[in-house]
Amino acid sequence: MAWKWPGTSKDGSSEEWTGFIDQGVSLEGTLTLTGTFRIDGHIKGNIISEQTVILGENAKVEGQIEGNRVVIAGRFDGVIFARGRVEIQPKGS
Repeated sequence: MAWKWPGTSKDGSSEEWTGFIDQGVSLEGTLTLTGTFRIDGHIKGNIISEQTVILGENAKVEGQIEGNRVVIAGRFDGVIFARGRVEIQPKGS
């Protein structure tokens, strides 16, 4: 299931959200995504997305992130491969 984010991107189309991992959820392995995805839980492994990956303030991620756009507001330890933009928010590390 996917849903549209109310804002629009620069080209006028809205981003399609495919889901999220909330606090209290831990995952080890590879997470492959087709749309924008938010993480507030703990992940150890690889995150591969065609769109945007958002690490919320409560996220703890160790591994590798591949995506078009990556936003970090939580803790990240690893390597980022971004085709577009990487944003590190004030609380991100």
